[in-house]
Amino acid sequence: MGKEVYYKRSYGTPLTPEEISMLEDAKNFQDEYDDDNPEITPYSTPELYKAMMDAVTERNQRTDRALLKLA
Repeated sequence: MGKEVYYKRSYGTPLTPEEISMLEDAKNFQDEYDDDNPEITPYSTPELYKAMMDAVTERNQRTDRALLKLA
């Protein structure tokens, strides 16, 4: 597995050509599933899928509330 890279960006800062290139390259990565990272689908693991979707909904609601505070 490759090196993990984290960036903090300021709102409104444009992406550099290097960052755009990195994002384009990331689109070509294949998903790798194993025991630590199983594929989560509504058919094979309905409980995990529901938990993941609940977490996504909660995250989106927190994000929406934070954006409303900024407005």
